[in-house]
Amino acid sequence: MKTNAWEKRKFSELFERVNERNNGQFGRSRWISVAKMYFQTADRVTSNNLDTRTYVMRKGDIAFEGHPNADFEFGRFVLNDIGDGVVSELFPVYRPIAKMNLFYWKYAIQLDWVMAPIFSKSIKSSANSSNKLDDRHFLKYAVLVPSLDEQQQIGTFFQKLDSLIAANQRKLVIFLSL
Repeated sequence: MKTNAWEKRKFSELFERVNERNNGQFGRSRWISVAKMYFQTADRVTSNNLDTRTYVMRKGDIAFEGHPNADFEFGRFVLNDIGDGVVSELFPVYRPIAKMNLFYWKYAIQLDWVMAPIFSKSIKSSANSSNKLDDRHFLKYAVLVPSLDEQQQIGTFFQKLDSLIAANQRKLVIFLSL
């Protein structure tokens, strides 16, 4: 496999912050759970402000989920790979402005050893349990980015690995239920 040198790119060259509000085009059935990246069951959506207190999150967008946990000390980004919908305005949404492979970025933005040093310098203090990302700082930081072709190859590998893991988990559930 021929690889090109990875290029150092600022996040501001890759993503832009978007504040697209829901103007009624998305209802309760398109409410996205950012933490797990799935559409919430409509009867479980408790927001009464679907039009005014939500951001539109399009497929390919990333959102910052600022709840720290054992795996993500400062919170993490989650890439929307399920489709267009709405998220709470508590989650800042960033849209890609460069050509990129979604499957590569789905995994790359969750590498804590890459993102934690950036987050540690870009987090605003918060009175609640959720960290807030400071765009002015975050967008200035750079990461190494492979060529689009290499992103495709890496993304395809991880997509196949995910499918294999899911298939084996389904087999295990069937086996255990016998």
